[in-house]
Amino acid sequence: MTFTLTYAICSILDCVPPGKHLLGDAGYKIWAHLLTPFPGSEAVADARKRGFNKAHSRARIVAECAFGRLKNRFRVLLGKLEQKSPARICKVILGCIVLHNLLLQVNDRRVIHGNDPTPEANLSVFADDVADVENPISHSQEKAKRDDLADVFAGLF
Repeated sequence: MTFTLTYAICSILDCVPPGKHLLGDAGYKIWAHLLTPFPGSEAVADARKRGFNKAHSRARIVAECAFGRLKNRFRVLLGKLEQKSPARICKVILGCIVLHNLLLQVNDRRVIHGNDPTPEANLSVFADDVADVENPISHSQEKAKRDDLADVFAGLF
């Protein structure tokens, strides 16, 4: 439930432009804004779906490497962010991303060490009984979109 609460506060849906997608691993449900790979059982028998999963995996690896570089520069991101609220956590992460991009533009490769000087202990913001903010739907449109993209990728491999 922690992800759901943070997800709602950060308003990720507002940040994903129409026609664009976030990549999620197989542990997530497919949504209009979140593309996940085909389940292994479906991909085994279908070369088109295997091709999609391969392209999906390659793109996710690039994204994961980018997060690794960000965490390497801003070591505070390696541990638990002790902030007052999930909204503030989002702001800290966004600030690190903006600073990282600015430092890349000026070719500064320094690693930033240190922790937040004002950690907050015993946060109770992440309650276990927080309701899921996403409405349950059939996901048929999202699955159809993923199928269409698999057709596109089938021509590339």
